[in-house]
Amino acid sequence: MDRLEEAFSALVAHIEKHGHKGPMNGYDVIAIELGMNMEDQSDGSDIDQSFEMSDDAGSIAFSYFLLPAFSDDQAVEETYRLVLTRTDAVSQERVWRYLDGKLDQEPLQKAA
Repeated sequence: MDRLEEAFSALVAHIEKHGHKGPMNGYDVIAIELGMNMEDQSDGSDIDQSFEMSDDAGSIAFSYFLLPAFSDDQAVEETYRLVLTRTDAVSQERVWRYLDGKLDQEPLQKAA
């Protein structure tokens, strides 16, 4: 397993265990410790962060987006997206969507 696959596996495991806990679950710390570069495009009402890392074998991109609830009948929506792009193999993508801390659907898993 190379560095990109290790990062992909570590983030999948972390999101599946802690994703329901919201934005303070440590996903950003894990991504940075894995050596990923962070870009924060959050504004006053949402959280919009992306992380990237690449080498000769490919790249990994991870994003987290939180859209807060603006009324009592609206759910807080969180989306995690993780993409592993390989130069010599099939790429992988996983997407998790949470509404008010509950998994909205089983994580989508597809070849990118």
